[in-house]
Amino acid sequence: EHVARAYNAPLWETRPDVPDWMRNVAIVTTLHGQHYTGYIFNDYAKSLETMRWMATQIPADRVLVFLSSWDGRYYWDYPNYQVNERMGGAAGFKRLVDEGHRMGFHIMPMYGTNAANRRQAVWSRIADARTAKIDGDNMDLNWVDWDNDRHQEGWLSYMNPGVDSWRTWLTGRIADMIDRFGVDAYFLDIVGGWTNNTKADMHVGTRRMVMELRQRYPKVVCVGEMHYDALLEFIPMYHSGGGGAGGPFVQRHAKFFQHLSH
Repeated sequence: EHVARAYNAPLWETRPDVPDWMRNVAIVTTLHGQHYTGYIFNDYAKSLETMRWMATQIPADRVLVFLSSWDGRYYWDYPNYQVNERMGGAAGFKRLVDEGHRMGFHIMPMYGTNAANRRQAVWSRIADARTAKIDGDNMDLNWVDWDNDRHQEGWLSYMNPGVDSWRTWLTGRIADMIDRFGVDAYFLDIVGGWTNNTKADMHVGTRRMVMELRQRYPKVVCVGEMHYDALLEFIPMYHSGGGGAGGPFVQRHAKFFQHLSH
């Protein structure tokens, strides 16, 4: 109760940032698009085909469709966040969203809150937002082996959304997809990650971004991966967490769905 008061965490039943459709969701279904290697699991047409089948098994308005790697090579193409031509281009993605909406589905593309590939052309515009730890060493997002060579990849920087350049870029990419395609939600991967970077406060920057998007698009919901207590104020749903001894208390304020591995 102290934590809820200290961090202004609203109760789930009365949260103003939860639309009626989200209260009706029974399942979140991940449709994984393109692997880091470029192998395509589900292009936009195949995803839509799967959704048509899903609608025969469950009322579509009870499903939130989570589009991971909708934007091309998983994590490698971060942070461009553009529809992928090999997967069907803008026309294919629009068909996916529009027909999904007609069936009743709600659509949520994925974004990395704090991940950017230094080998992408945009890097020079956002490089100042690269996170350094408290003693000055660069903090990389280097804990995944994408290509199965038994060595974690080293080309991703951990980014700080408190720094203007990164927050502005990410906000713009999310807004572009809302404006062009009318998606219902956006997913912030690793939003529960925080480190003490003296360039800017990550929490303050994340809150500023989410609140700005909410002001511009009040019907579009922010969903995050993982949480820490202060995030409960402005993010109502999370991928992973919400269990353990504190689960009944946390879930007064937010709802959770789990990784496939769980």
